[in-house]
Amino acid sequence: MEILDIYDLPFSTKLTSSDDQHVHSHKFYECFYVNEGNIYHEAEGKSILLKTGDAVIIAPYHAHNFKRIPGQSCIHRDNMISADIFEKCCNLIDPGIIDKLNREHFIKYEFTQSDMENFEKSVSSYIICLLYTSPSPRDRTRS
Repeated sequence: MEILDIYDLPFSTKLTSSDDQHVHSHKFYECFYVNEGNIYHEAEGKSILLKTGDAVIIAPYHAHNFKRIPGQSCIHRDNMISADIFEKCCNLIDPGIIDKLNREHFIKYEFTQSDMENFEKSVSSYIICLLYTSPSPRDRTRS
């Protein structure tokens, strides 16, 4: 089983439309939601059909995978958040989330279309901010 890592990044995000049908776990929390279509998500011996707007948070080191439905497309937004950052945020917002994840290993939510659109705008703003505030590789090599 592959164990994924985001290394020194506090947050990473990507849209996934293929190559996601392998069992894996990770060193970070993953929060994903289905932007479009349907897909099966398998974790803890359970297979759940996820549809547009369904969201899942998965605790670190818990194996899971996706199963695509033949003939159907699906796009999901995967957000990878370092354990340190995720736990600090949860402690501020709702410490019960961490307790629930420790017991159940994943939590399912439902997003509205508006929730997804707002999140996509926020992610875009975050990425643009990183691009304009992070030093370029050129800057790191200068002495």
